[in-house]
Amino acid sequence: MDCFPGRQYSVEYEIQNDSLTQRPSFRFREPVEMFAFNEPRNNQSLPDWTYSSDRGEFLMVAQGGISDGVPIAEQILADQTVLVVIENWFDELETLAPRDSR
Repeated sequence: MDCFPGRQYSVEYEIQNDSLTQRPSFRFREPVEMFAFNEPRNNQSLPDWTYSSDRGEFLMVAQGGISDGVPIAEQILADQTVLVVIENWFDELETLAPRDSR
């Protein structure tokens, strides 16, 4: 069986006692793919998913791809907020709105 990045598997198992040593051992079944997603590949977001047993849901950090035919990078650039930095802001403010000299 091949395991691929981004694919998440479930593996059933049972605990058995070894017939010779009587020590517990695991018996694993064949892995079953649950879902696949584009997971981010960096060390800041690991682990990139968890299971919430109260909600019965997987919560994950996912990497985008293409949405509605538009590459995600273009969507991000289109939605970005432009940040304008004004150096010497108080001087600029004084020029635009001088103090009242009363």
